[in-house]
Amino acid sequence: MSDPRPSRTRDCRSQREYRVTGKGQIWDVDGQQVGEVASGTLFFRQDVADYPRPVHDRFYGTVDEVISGSPTGYVLRKKLEYVATVEVCA
Repeated sequence: MSDPRPSRTRDCRSQREYRVTGKGQIWDVDGQQVGEVASGTLFFRQDVADYPRPVHDRFYGTVDEVISGSPTGYVLRKKLEYVATVEVCA
């Protein structure tokens, strides 16, 4: 009988999901528009060590990660409605 393989250590973190409540823009750290968001799209907020400087009226993150090439940037908080906090493991 063989020994069971040791389980790999999983790298997990919490991530907050928001739903976009109205069409808007995505801005980079320099204030340049890098994309647009549509109402109903999911926005995944990022809180990581290399997070760009906080802005009081915006959250930084990625729009709908399942869409290839989704831009990462700032979206106005007033256009976002909190959905849930989920655990993401690599």
